[in-house]
This record gives sequence, structure tokens and C-alpha cells, in this order.
Amino acid sequence: MAANVIFLVFALVCFGFYFYGGFVTISSINSDKNDCKMTFMFEHPNYVRINFKENDNFPRYNLYAYAEGHLTVNARNMMFSGAPVLFIPGNSGSYKQSRSLASVALRKGIDNDWFHHLDYFTVDLNEEYSALFGGVLEEQAKFIEHAIRAILKLYERLKFPPKKLIVIGHSIGGKLVQKLLTSPDTANLINSVITLASPMDKPVLNWDLYINNFYQSIDNYWMENRQIIENSNNNSCGSNCRPSALTTIDDQKKLLDDKLLITIGGGSKDLLVHSGLTDSKFSDLHVMSTAMSKVWVESDHLCIVWCLQLVLVVNRFLYSIIAPVKYKGSNSKGLSFIEDKTTRLAKAEYHFLGMKSNFDSGKMKKLESPIQAEWFEDNRRIFTEKFKNGINKTRIQMIRLIDNILHRAVKIDVINQETKDWVFGCEAAEITGMSRYCSNAVSLSNYTVMIPSELPDRVSLSLNLHELKLKNPKWTHVLLKFAPTREPFQFTIDIHNPSDREIKIAMPKWYSFGKINVLDDTLLGASHYQLQISGLEETHQALELILTPKHCTKHQTMAKVCVPWTKGFDRYHSFSDDDKMIIWTPESRPLNYNTTQNSLTVDLLLDSDCRYSIAIRQSLGQMLSKIVQQFSHWLPAHLVAILCLSLKHQLTVTPKGEKFKCGSFHKALATCTPFFVITVSRLFFKFILMLKILPKPETLPTSLTVSIIIHGAALAMLIILTGLMWAGITFFGSIAHKLLFKIVHLPIPIISDAVVSIIEKFPISVAAVLVSLVHASCGGIALVVACIVYFILLSKMYEDYLENFVFKTAKFIAMKLFGRVRKPKNDQNEEKESDETEKTEPNEAKNKSDLKKDENEGETSQSLMKSDSQSDLLNDENEEVEKMLDEMMKKQREEKLKSEKENAASRVEYDSLTEGLDEINFHLPIFFLLVVITILSMPSVVTWAKNYHYARILTPDPMKISATAVLVSLGVIWQLNTPRDVLGYKYIGSFLYIIAVIAVLYCQDAIYRLNFIITGTFILIALHQLLSPKQKHITDELPSAADFFDKMKNNYDRFKLAKGFISR
Repeated sequence: MAANVIFLVFALVCFGFYFYGGFVTISSINSDKNDCKMTFMFEHPNYVRINFKENDNFPRYNLYAYAEGHLTVNARNMMFSGAPVLFIPGNSGSYKQSRSLASVALRKGIDNDWFHHLDYFTVDLNEEYSALFGGVLEEQAKFIEHAIRAILKLYERLKFPPKKLIVIGHSIGGKLVQKLLTSPDTANLINSVITLASPMDKPVLNWDLYINNFYQSIDNYWMENRQIIENSNNNSCGSNCRPSALTTIDDQKKLLDDKLLITIGGGSKDLLVHSGLTDSKFSDLHVMSTAMSKVWVESDHLCIVWCLQLVLVVNRFLYSIIAPVKYKGSNSKGLSFIEDKTTRLAKAEYHFLGMKSNFDSGKMKKLESPIQAEWFEDNRRIFTEKFKNGINKTRIQMIRLIDNILHRAVKIDVINQETKDWVFGCEAAEITGMSRYCSNAVSLSNYTVMIPSELPDRVSLSLNLHELKLKNPKWTHVLLKFAPTREPFQFTIDIHNPSDREIKIAMPKWYSFGKINVLDDTLLGASHYQLQISGLEETHQALELILTPKHCTKHQTMAKVCVPWTKGFDRYHSFSDDDKMIIWTPESRPLNYNTTQNSLTVDLLLDSDCRYSIAIRQSLGQMLSKIVQQFSHWLPAHLVAILCLSLKHQLTVTPKGEKFKCGSFHKALATCTPFFVITVSRLFFKFILMLKILPKPETLPTSLTVSIIIHGAALAMLIILTGLMWAGITFFGSIAHKLLFKIVHLPIPIISDAVVSIIEKFPISVAAVLVSLVHASCGGIALVVACIVYFILLSKMYEDYLENFVFKTAKFIAMKLFGRVRKPKNDQNEEKESDETEKTEPNEAKNKSDLKKDENEGETSQSLMKSDSQSDLLNDENEEVEKMLDEMMKKQREEKLKSEKENAASRVEYDSLTEGLDEINFHLPIFFLLVVITILSMPSVVTWAKNYHYARILTPDPMKISATAVLVSLGVIWQLNTPRDVLGYKYIGSFLYIIAVIAVLYCQDAIYRLNFIITGTFILIALHQLLSPKQKHITDELPSAADFFDKMKNNYDRFKLAKGFISR
């Protein structure tokens, strides 16, 4: 009992953690500043509908072209001459979300005198919930295929019509684009694909079988038709580009290898599609908005389509890949996109990542002589130069390449430098005056990276000087060239040994949330430190980095996080005076990945004027927030598992041979059994992987923390819902009955009363009506009505219990006050029978006593007839036999006492069950199972309601078969006087335990499987109640082993007396 209380309290604590995580998540939406700028227009937007023949087969969907102002006339006349781009909205998305991208592109086209411009098109998908109801995905994909052909037909009048277009997909729209490429004919019409906050390789909610099949079919096709290279264990932070699309493993080029796939994520502010889902193993380039050059902001799920910084970068990239025209003149004769994938990818790296092309690097450039420029060589390793008024003459700063461990690497930070090509390497062999210089140098501009800053144009450069010297033995210096400017600028040079700036940090234990000092004071003037964090390997972990400046009032400090086992998840964070940074990983560490060589790193770009102290602390709030965001979809599976385990406990409370009673539901929830399913599931997981016979279960997180918190929260939710359910039955049951009367109210009262009585006496008729409703509309609607009917039936059960309770209480009070109460005829007959049995019982007792007396007299007479001349050998044998019998009798009596104690302990719950609540306790967990499967059907209900004016029957309906089976089973359960006193409850309990384990192993991510799990549970219970034979109760108990040996000893004594008499 104490253990049950402890587990109950622990479940409530888990629910408190879960609630706190949800609170942190919601509060972050309102508290965090949105750094995205709004996109403004100069003229009213217009969406011109484009009609095409195939659109008649898809009445819910439409195709539009975007236009503004006077350009709308050209759109209405179907006069398009730019490079075509198609925007596909996502889940419940509007076609008008294309406005920001299209408007910015249109303005840029006007600035180009309409010579180079983009034509934006968008599709209206009826704002359907396609991420929750997968039944519409295939139809949407077919419509978009026809829309693409219709768009390209608009350009056939041009001299150089485009043959391909670019598709941009938002949310689930990005996955629709990937589906389009599985059709070879449609794939030939698509040049490149950009996805915005799209769940690529895994759905956010695998809600129904159609979503699962949609993702599975795409994955299978892409695996066969595109080269990919899996991540190795030696990845390091740096490039976000996957080389799989450029270089094939074998000589055979596959069908989708020339398609450029760019995936973009929004960051931690996107609560709908978290960062780890936005990447794909098939993408050529993945980048988060936090790491995107000249963007560097987080965007939520909707903001990503209108965030001005991101919209500008996307359109710059699209304009950069427009192929050069083959004609002259201002009137466009047709624009297309570049076909060469290598060129497109290089331009994508430049615009999205700020990576400069390698084409210009390595080339020899001519430099100014000491007469034309100022050449400086400084012996200091760490220093900063500031020019508040700019410089009048070109300045060339020289950094000597020295074979010294302290000169192994250099970190250069430049602010507000106008020259793009400013870093070189050379052999300073020419001498003028007292200094050396070099007139020609090799450009190293591809090593420079622009980083976010409140100050303009902050550029960072990291070089390994020793490696540079090994590759170029003749080089003597690295040069920094600064052109004349009137604007203020500064640069910082930090030459150091990288190992002196590396700080290794171990992730604190899960129960440790105190502040840990990592470094008390940084070096004066140091601009770079690197933190290497081991143990931060799972998506729910969160570490708080605390950077405290010393001896400075204002500072510019930046941190860059790199997760080496992922690509494209680098992100920047800018520190203010009292700001803190949360470090987390978007994807869990792969199995067998070597984190010792490549751990998660944080590069600190410090202000050279300040010194800092560095500390870390595990963030409880952010950890719980990550669990809520990423693992809340596990709740249905754990709810089903707990309900099955609770029902199993209820069904197995009745001791053997007793009349069946269903255990209390709330007591079943309070037992510690539900928590053991977590450990049992993990054991089964390893067992299944070892045998390789059963289907492979879903991958479980390495830490038990997530599973325990989700399971405990689910248990606490059920306990709270059970209390609310009892309150609803108690206080709102009469309201439900009145509602039922109003629903079935007919003009003729007699018919109305007959309908109500039929519903109450023959609930199977209600189930039959609901089954017909499944096939006339959709399964979800029928399940919703079934929940309402079930609630009414439960309230009716409670009313019957109250009536019986009041009647028995009144009867008891009457007997106490007035004595025996006159009973009806049936009760009098029963009393007469009981009196006759009472009369026969004394006679039977008297006969038994007489027999016993005769037996005693016989025994005494036989004992007197014993022979005194029995042999000594016979006496010895008798003593040995008596001794054996005594020992066996003693042992059996001890075992009997022990079993009686155990039975007494097991009967405590059975004897404490309240008479009359047996029926409600049995139906409560079944009702909650019905509620769970009804919630799972809600997306199909919403889709059916949204498309009702197009079709009255939902097609396809993922709940059709499940709802039919559940409702037929419910008809049996409602009609029979359940729970029946039948055999087989122990076996049903065993099956329910297996179902609970299956729910945890196979249904946490694949939520759609719960439909089949719950349906199977309903069928199992209904068949058991219908077909199982009635239990026979044994009134007279069989003799125990102790009683058997007692009788055996008595018989043995009689045998000895008889033997002595015969011998005499």
C-alpha cells in the first residue's frame, strides 16, 4: 500500500514537471522578441485564378498567379515572361502566404527593368489539415502535377519558353514537393526544390495510416533513385553541404541526382515542427535560419514565410540562378533556370551560408607597393586596432608564419570592412627600405565567414597557420588588406595555441541543477575560446551557458554552436549584458558515434576589450520544455497502456472460486504496476532485436527520463480525468438524460417514450444505428456520438446504484425501528424456504453427533481389545509411521496457515469493493479507451465537416473499419449484463498486459497503430463476455492437505486397533 502511494505521488510529480514544461513553452512564445522584420508592399496584391481543363476533377483546389498594380492586367491576360516559381502552402495554409516572397521578387524585377524577373504562382488546397489527415495528400499531389503542366503551358507562346520551374513548399507542402519528384514525368519539369519548416523524413504526428504510407512510399522511391552518403563517425563542424548529390558512389547516375533539394528550418521558436524534423538525408543543403547569412534570426512556423530577412535571401538566390539570356532587348522572350547542379549548389552555399566560391581562391592577386600602401608587421600575438575616422591610405597588416606552438592558429575579427577580397598569403621576399613586402599574393577570401552583429559587416576568419605553412612552404606571411575608407572600422588579431583555448566540459547529471564555474577569468584581449561539451547527446537535454563580462560596460559577444553529427544546424547567439544562452542538440547522437573525437562545440567570439567568467547550469525548465515539444505525441500510447494494465488489475482481483467482482478503477490506477511496463518494454525491446523474428520496435531514447515523465504524466492525467468523470456522472447525468429526451422528442409522446425505453433496454439498437452512421458519413462522427451515449449509460448505471443504495438504507432503518418488515410474496416464499433449511440443519447436526458418538464408542471398545502380547518389532514400525505422519501433519498445517494469510491479504481489495459499483468500474476504462480512439479520429471529423458541401461521405476514411468493429463490440458490451460472472478473466488480463507492452513498443511514434490496438481490445472484451462459459461456484470446499493427513492418521489408528483385535 505504501508503494502504491509513493508511485501515485511520483506520477503527480511527473505531471507537475510536464505542466511546468508546457508553461515554459507557452511563455517563451510571448516573452521572446521576434527579430523578423515585416514585409511591406507598395501596391494592392491580386491573385489571378488560372483555369485549366484538369481543374474540373479537383473542385476543392485552384491555381493562382500573383500580381500587383498595373501588372495585374498582364496576369489576367495570361501574359507571363519571367522564370516560374510555384509556392505550395502547408497544413491549413492559405495560398495567400505566397505574398511576401512574391511581392519582394516582383519589386526586384521592377528594379531590373523587368528584364530578369520571377513569376510567382500558388495553389489553393482548401486549407485542409493535410498534416493530420493523410487521406487528402495523394489527391493534392495529383492536382499540383496538373498545375505544374498548366503553368509551363502559359509560356509556350515565347521564343525561349522555360522547360522547368522551381517549387517552394512550406510545412507539409515541402513533403508534397518531394512526392511530386517520385513521378518521372513531373520530375523532369522541376529544377530545384526549397522547403521551409517542412517535416521531411518523419511526420510531426504519424496520425493515420495514409500519412505513414505517404512518407514510406516517398522514402522508398528516393532511396532507389538518389545517391546518399550516411554520416560518418568523424564528422567535424564546418560545411553544411552533403557531397552525395555532387559525387556518386558508382558511375551510374540516378534519376533524382540532378535535383537540388534545399531544406530550411526555423529554429527553437518553431513549436510545431521542431528543428530535427526539418533536415533530410536526401537534402543537398540544410540550413537553419539562425545560421543563414544575413538572416541569423529564429522564426516560428508561420513567420518563416514572411520574415523579410529570409525572404530577401531566398529571392536573391532564385535571381542568381536565372540562366543568362540568349537575346538582347528589354522585352523578355523567356527566362529559365541554370541546369548545372554544381553551379546552383555553389550559389546556394554563397547566399544561404555566406560561403565564398573556391573559384576565386588560390588565384594570384597584385598588391600595392609600400609606396602606394602602408605595410605593418606587429610582433604582438594579441592586439586590436581601432580607426574611428577611417584611414586615408591602404593598410596591409602582416602576420608572420612562425614554427612555434604559440603561433599555431590565428583568429581575426574585422568590423565594418568594405573590401571583400582582403586576406592573402605570400612569400615576402621583396625588400624596400627597412621592411619586406610582396607584390603578388594568393587570395584566401574563401576562409572568411560573415557573422551576425549589431555592428555593420562583422567578418571572422580562423586559420591554422602551421597547416597553411605545410601546404605552402615558401610562404612567410599572411596579409590583411584594408582599403581606404572614411567609415570607422576595427580589427582584432588573436594568435594562439588552440589547445590553450579549449575548455572540456562534461554534461552535469540529470539531477544536478546547480551553477558550475568553468573559467573564472579569460585572457585580456583574447577574442576566441572553444567549449567542448561531452554528454549533451539527446534532444531533450538543455544546458544554460552563463557568460559574465568583467571591467566593461558594453560588449559585443557572439557564440556559435556546432553539433558535429548533424549538418546545417549551426546557430549563433548574441549575448547582451545579462543574457544567457541555452545549448541543445536538434538530433540525438547516432548509435556508435564517437563523441570523444568530435563532441558538441561552442565557439565564443569575445570582445577584446572585456574579460569574462564562464559558467554552466543544467536548465530544468528548458529540458522539460523540450520534452513537451518533442515527446507529447507519446501520451496516447501511454494512456492506452495504463488503461489496459488497470483493466487487467480490475479483472484479476476476484479470488478463485468467488463470485466475480470488478476491481475499483481508481485503485487500479494507484497500483505500482503501470510504471513497471516501462522497464518490461525495454527488456522486450532488446529481446526482439536479439531474436529478429518480430517486427522491429520503435527506437527508444537512451535515457529513461523521457519515458518516465511522459508515463507519469499520462497516469496523473487519467487519475484527474477519472475524478472529473465521477463528478460528471454524479452532477451532470440528469442533464444528459434530459438532453437525450429532447433529441428523441417526437410529436407523439407514446412513440417518444417507446424510443427512450428501447435505447435503455436495447442499447444494441443504438450501436446498429451508429454503425450505419459510419457508412453514411465518417467513422469519427459515429465514435463521437458513441461517447455521448456511453456517458448517458454510465450516468444511468449510477442512478440505479443510488436507487438500490437508498432502498437498502431505508429497509435497514425500518428494520431497526419497527422490527421485521412485511415482505412481498416472493420474499415470503424465500423466507419459508430458509426456515425449512434451518429446521433440517439441526436434525442433520444431531445425526452427525450420533454417528460421531458411535465411532468414539467403537474406538474405545477396540482400544480395550488391544493385545498386550504384540511383538516389539510391530511397535517399532508403528512408532516410525506415527512419527512420519506427525511431521507431515505439522508441515501441512504450517503451509495451510501461510496460504490463509496470503489469501487474506489478497482478499482485502475484493472484500472492500462497494456493492453495486461493480458495473461502473468495469465500464470506466472501456469508456476511456473509446475516448482515446475518438480523439484520434478528430482530424477525419474536421476534414469531413470542412468538405461536407463537396461530399457527404468521407473518402478515404481511416476510421471506417476500426469504428465499425468498435461499435459492434460496444453493442455486445452494452446489451449484456456486463461484467458477467464467467471464466477466463485471468487469460484476458494476460492479453491486456501484452497489449500494454505492444502500445509502448510500437505505438509511441506510430500513433495510427493505436486504432488497431484499441479495436483489438474491444473485440477481445466483447468476445469474452459473449462466449465465455459461466463460472461454477463450489459451495463445499475440498479438503486441504492438512485435513487429509488428519483423517489418514485416524484411519491408521483404527487400522492398528483392528489388527490387534484380529491377532488376539
